[in-house]
Amino acid sequence: MLDTKLQRYQALIIALTWFSYASVYMARKPPSVAKADMATELGASASVMGMVDTAFLLPYAFTQLLVGPLSKRLGPRLMMSVALVGCGLSTMWLGSASSIQTIMVMLFFSGIFQAVAWPNCVQSLTPWISDQSRGTVFGLWSTCQSLGGVLGTSIAVRLLAEGGWRTVFAPAAAFAMLCGVVFFVLMRLPHEVGLPAPSESSARNASAAAAASAAAAAATEAPRAPLTTAEALRIPTLVNFAAAFFFVKMIRYSLMMWLPMYFHLAMGYDQTSAGYLSTTFELGGAMGSPLIGVITDRFFGGRRVPAVCTATALTAGALLLFYLTAGWGYYVNGFFVLLAGLCVQGPDTMISGPISADLGELDGRKASAITAGLLNGMGSLGSVMQGPFIGALVDYLGWMSVFPAVVVLGLLSSLVLLPALAVERARYAAKSTANANVA
Repeated sequence: MLDTKLQRYQALIIALTWFSYASVYMARKPPSVAKADMATELGASASVMGMVDTAFLLPYAFTQLLVGPLSKRLGPRLMMSVALVGCGLSTMWLGSASSIQTIMVMLFFSGIFQAVAWPNCVQSLTPWISDQSRGTVFGLWSTCQSLGGVLGTSIAVRLLAEGGWRTVFAPAAAFAMLCGVVFFVLMRLPHEVGLPAPSESSARNASAAAAASAAAAAATEAPRAPLTTAEALRIPTLVNFAAAFFFVKMIRYSLMMWLPMYFHLAMGYDQTSAGYLSTTFELGGAMGSPLIGVITDRFFGGRRVPAVCTATALTAGALLLFYLTAGWGYYVNGFFVLLAGLCVQGPDTMISGPISADLGELDGRKASAITAGLLNGMGSLGSVMQGPFIGALVDYLGWMSVFPAVVVLGLLSSLVLLPALAVERARYAAKSTANANVA
């Protein structure tokens, strides 16, 4: 009976958090679909529309740095509910905006509320999932991002064709607010319903072994002082991965924010076709995250650096092929954009997750938090910079300069990882030699 109750609650919380975070991505997509008509009606240049992106992404990046302590104090249920309702209200208001300045203010608040959603979703879901199944659950759960984006884009495209750009925001906004209310009513942590947390059960099962390991380590090693930021920057290859993540995020957000407008204004597709075509990028991303894990294990023997280096190079290749075959038609365009989304999502997932943890644990250092902060900080900077960068390119060099520039970003993301590739090869060679000597 207890197991049945636990399973029911696990299913409920997984579904609740999946739809809640999908609603965030649904609300994030309409501005990019409406961008071309919005710029025309309000008389905004591409550079100004780039700053509109920044008005959303800059508070989004900074709020992520500050939300953790507040979430611990107020709890994920309240924080997530407020975030979803706030996201819905600020998104809804975009449809009645009479100036670019008003749009930027609403997107500023939307960025704050959306930044609150991710950590509180994770904080809500994690206690219900055991350590053993966490990788599988989170891998499947993360599809809410790409599928929410695809759904948000598809609905916005349909409404844009039927009622104009001011109509595209209401459904996503209403759904986010509904999810906020439902989340507040239904969300519970295990101890609130009298159940043991699966995550804590896993931890208790491992505690004896962990205690023994810690005692052995303490007997043989001197305690290490926490790393400072300056010391963390000297961790081998961290700077390389930070630079690569900067370029990867620039590429991802350039395509996420500008593809519908690019397809419409640069390639001549009608707005409905342009909007639907842009969803192929996120469909590719939905496949990219799980695929790079399989490829890393099967073809690279678990070595993440060559897998990421290869994926970034393939991203540049897919973008170049899109540019060279741009006149070949709708389906060819969609294929290469899907391929670019598949290739670029893998490095994003790897650098922000496993590689960040690996770097923090090098030489026995427990510095995963600081390496994650440095890498995600550089990634956030890249996402913020793409708006002014693409806007300036369009205003000064024209739309046809956009994809060559993004191809260069892809090449740079691969080139900056070449030193990391050399370091990893040397590390594996040394490990193989040591194992051979022991044998």
